[in-house]
Amino acid sequence: MNWSRSFARQDTSTHTPATRREEIADKAAAELREDEAVSEARLALVLDEYEEMPGLSLSLEQAQRLWHLDGDTCRRILDKLVAVGYLRLSPYGYVRV
Repeated sequence: MNWSRSFARQDTSTHTPATRREEIADKAAAELREDEAVSEARLALVLDEYEEMPGLSLSLEQAQRLWHLDGDTCRRILDKLVAVGYLRLSPYGYVRV
């Protein structure tokens, strides 16, 4: 048996992680643009943190404290990232898909 072939990971995606992040950031930013409380800098802060720590799982309250955001703003950002498919809400908090 050829072990290297059986364990080889075939990546059919043409997207690099940076490209995927940019696409998601653009989608989320476009939808949040009218919301003055949600700046692109705040959105980038959240995305950067999840990129640096892929296993990160945060409750809404933890995310508020980490990024110094009010509850409504934090919820809008996280829920928008769920809507565009970047995060999901698990029983343990918001995690990357």
